[in-house]
Amino acid sequence: MGSSSLQFIVVDYLLGIIYSFIDRSKYYVATNEAGLYLRKKQNVANDIAIYSKALLTPAKISNKYADVPPRLVIEIDTKTETEDEAVGIHVKTQKLLDFGVERVIWIFTDSRKVLVAAPGQDWVIKDWSKDVELMEGHWFNIAAYLEQEGIRLSES
Repeated sequence: MGSSSLQFIVVDYLLGIIYSFIDRSKYYVATNEAGLYLRKKQNVANDIAIYSKALLTPAKISNKYADVPPRLVIEIDTKTETEDEAVGIHVKTQKLLDFGVERVIWIFTDSRKVLVAAPGQDWVIKDWSKDVELMEGHWFNIAAYLEQEGIRLSES
C-alpha cells in the first residue's frame, strides 16, 4: 500500500535528520518497508530502520529479509482506529525489542503522538509538538517541522 502525502513528508523529514549525522561507514539506513526476519513465519516490515554494518555484514546481504536486529526502527502510522490495531502495534514493538532492536519509535499522525520504546525501560508517549530524541543526541519535532513547512492539518 502506498504512503499518504503526510506520511512521506514525515519520512523525508526524518531521513534528512538521519543523513545529516549518520556515519555511513558504520550504518545502513533502510527504508521502503524494509523486511526483517525475526524467526520462522515471523517477518515484519519497517518504514525506517538503521542497521549497524558490524551486524549486517556483507555476507548477510541477500535477496532475503535482513535477519539481524536494526539499532533503531521508526514507524509512521497514519491511522489507528481500533483497539486491535493498537494491540498489534504493541505486539510488533515488543517483538522488535525482544529481537534486539535498541529503540522503536512510532509516529501516530492521527492522534499526533509519538511512542518511544527501549528494552528494559518504560514506553513513553509524547505529543508530537515535543522534542523527541532520535539517536545519539539528535532530536526531531514533527509539529515544528510541519509548521515550518506551512503544513496545516485539519483536526481529526
